[in-house]
Amino acid sequence: MKNFDFQKLIFITLIIFEFFLLIVSSFKNSMTFDEIVYAPAGLSYLEKRDFRLNLEHPPCGKYLLSIPLYIFGFKGDYESQFFKEQNQIKFGKNFYFEKGNLKALNISRFVTIFITIIFSISVYLFVLKIFGKGCAIFSLIFFILYPDTIAHGSLATTDMFFSFFFFLSICFFYFFLKNFKNKYLFLTAIFSSFTILTRHQGLFLFPFYFLILFYNLIKRKISFKKVLVFSLIFIIFLYSFIWIFYFFKSYVYLKGTEKKLWLLPSAYVNGIFVSKNLISKRLSFFLGEIQTKNSKIFYIFSFFLKTPISIIILLFLSPFFKIFDKTKFFLFSFFFFFLISSIISPVSSHRYILFIYPFVFIISSIVSIELMKKNWDKIFLFILISFNIYSFFRFFPYPLSYVNEFIKKDKAYFYFVDSNLDWGQGLIALKKYIEKEKIDEIYLSYFGTAKPKYYGINFIPLPSYYQELYNPEDYPKEIFVEKDKFLAISITNLVGLYQPNYFVDFIDIKRPEKIIGGSIYIYKSKRDVKFEFQENSPLRWRIK
Repeated sequence: MKNFDFQKLIFITLIIFEFFLLIVSSFKNSMTFDEIVYAPAGLSYLEKRDFRLNLEHPPCGKYLLSIPLYIFGFKGDYESQFFKEQNQIKFGKNFYFEKGNLKALNISRFVTIFITIIFSISVYLFVLKIFGKGCAIFSLIFFILYPDTIAHGSLATTDMFFSFFFFLSICFFYFFLKNFKNKYLFLTAIFSSFTILTRHQGLFLFPFYFLILFYNLIKRKISFKKVLVFSLIFIIFLYSFIWIFYFFKSYVYLKGTEKKLWLLPSAYVNGIFVSKNLISKRLSFFLGEIQTKNSKIFYIFSFFLKTPISIIILLFLSPFFKIFDKTKFFLFSFFFFFLISSIISPVSSHRYILFIYPFVFIISSIVSIELMKKNWDKIFLFILISFNIYSFFRFFPYPLSYVNEFIKKDKAYFYFVDSNLDWGQGLIALKKYIEKEKIDEIYLSYFGTAKPKYYGINFIPLPSYYQELYNPEDYPKEIFVEKDKFLAISITNLVGLYQPNYFVDFIDIKRPEKIIGGSIYIYKSKRDVKFEFQENSPLRWRIK
């Protein structure tokens, strides 16, 4: 018993607990909006060496999602019109639903779960090496109890891959600054390359590295020669990995351009332009208004509403302890990337700042250790962590829709929707609700790319822009809604983000009967309504 390591027991218990949370969340949530795209697109890269699908994002994360599908022999339909026309959502719909490959989604989700587990272990080991056992355990607890860890860590998307590679890049860069060993230089270059090849947002690393190296150069903590070597190695690795990940091929995918060899693979360069073009046309919803541009204060609101209050308190307590020397690198990292994301990132989606949270957890863990030094502070810390647990399980197993106690969860849609709350994850919960309440007939306006019928939901369709676009066979030209009938409406459709708000006149928006999966609101119609489809009208549906 003398050799018994209680720390290891806690660590193993937390990892098993995290795995349980991720698995449950994965099986309780239906396909989300972007999941229909990534793995099939990655599979097409591996099978055809063709990058036309989801060109706007680099391929690294999609490779990870699709490698097991490639190994298990899943095939895409590359003779279909969807592939030839670069219609990535219809190609994904054909792959998952028409070909009956929905089990492939669970396989890809397991890859994300595995990476998330490795991510959490990496956070633990990094903090253990720098700050010791206590900080390591607290940082792991905060990482696991952060709802978006479980939400995005159980989906077949690239957000956790990006955050993981980003974190490793910063970790190895930190170690490089401490002792200038070549292994940390190479590891920084490798994982920075993976980060940039997962999402273009990884380019934020360039100004960060520049500022830190310039500061250390001014302070004479590093020589100009070392800065030059770091820069050259970084550029060489990044340039090499870009060509490797694109199979040394340079095809031009933008219409109206000729095939020609670029300094970089044209799929990568074209992807940057496509991404910029798509984002410039993207609508967002913030503070009750539809916006065509990302608000500069969006991430401030999303941080304070989608971060557990306990973590916010610990973060704000940090100036009251003499820990600046310990936390200055992570404080700078947090504020730098938060600021640059607010200024530059054109997408009003909280998942685009997930990568800053490990820094938040590290700072919070250091504060927690300071609180452990006094008995009354220990009680306060215990209360904070207990409240964090309570806050987390208010939304589990639907953590994607998490908001903290600063606002009521049924009022969250006033602040933001889409992937911040409603990403199409509620179909399994809706099916369960219909069966439990023995509802014979339900009208559905669903925001998402999944097929509700595939989840066993028999419904009468209500106007749903994306469903009409990708599943037109489900939509008649006329829809009749009788008084007192059950309506299930995704909150993104409810606020009228991508379509007019057709429902405001015959439901009581502020008083839903039930909230399903954190994303679908159940109402009863207040009167009879008739919808008539208008082929050439921007309003699409006329209400009588």
